Amino acid sequence: RGMLARKTYRDTRAEVAAHVFTARETETKRDTAAVRIQKPAKTMLVQKAVQTTRDEVMTHIQQTLREETRRDSAAVRIQSPARGMLARKECDAAREAVVSHVRQSREEETKRDRSAVRIQSPVRGMLARRAYHSAREEVVSCVRRSREQETQQDTSAVRIQSPVRGMLARKKCNDEKSKVSRHMRESRKKE
Repeated sequence: RGMLARKTYRDTRAEVAAHVFTARETETKRDTAAVRIQKPAKTMLVQKAVQTTRDEVMTHIQQTLREETRRDSAAVRIQSPARGMLARKECDAAREAVVSHVRQSREEETKRDRSAVRIQSPVRGMLARRAYHSAREEVVSCVRRSREQETQQDTSAVRIQSPVRGMLARKKCNDEKSKVSRHMRESRKKE
């Protein structure tokens, strides 16, 4: 009896386990089929909800931006005359400061220049006179040298040219003599 009861118990338990496994498998298949069927519909609903939320958020952002832009432009219209006036005042003050600074620096520079001229003029005069005298001496010495060179060149040229000129003069004289003698011979022959 004990063995038979245990076998029956095991068989029953195995049947129950197989039935439970089959039921779970069927339930899993049913759930999987339901998920497959419901997934596109749920996805579509979620996408619609997201799109609706996105559209609402975008509309809200655009409205907020429009309001901020309107507020900013109104503030600019209200503040622009006052800011312009302040900027013009600052510009005028800066211009006046620059003009006075330039005027003051020019006056100081003029005073410095005058003082420098007073201090430097005697020395510059002395240096200019020295430079003039030394330049004059150089010019005079240069003129002397060039005159000496010219006379030396003239003398050299005369020495070089005199034999040639003498030869040419003698040749010309001989040519003239020969012409005259020829002419005389011809005139004697004609007579």
